[in-house]
Amino acid sequence: VGLDTSIDEIMIGLAEVTGDPQVGDQLYNGVVFGCAGCHISAAVAPPIEGTWTRVINERLLEPQFAGYTGEQYLAESITHPGAFTVPGYLAGVMPTNFGERTTFQQLADMIAYLKTQDQ
Repeated sequence: VGLDTSIDEIMIGLAEVTGDPQVGDQLYNGVVFGCAGCHISAAVAPPIEGTWTRVINERLLEPQFAGYTGEQYLAESITHPGAFTVPGYLAGVMPTNFGERTTFQQLADMIAYLKTQDQ
């Protein structure tokens, strides 16, 4: 994707692929990206459980996300984590290189998986 890729360009790239939640599960929980390593502890990062529900019911209600879709919020959170830090968490903890390490397909897969986390 690239660190210099804007969220608008990322959304265009994502529109051309279909995410697979099972592959996203493997990416999220696997060693390549290691997302679960931090998100397993609510003291370190927002937990995966209820991710989609929080995005829709909390994050998208914040003024800076007016006009965003849930997918757009997640894409930006993964590829440009410094754009917003969830209240109660430290800024700068999320690695900033996922944007350059992630393909559009991988990003779509992880978003599809995170959308299944709606409890």
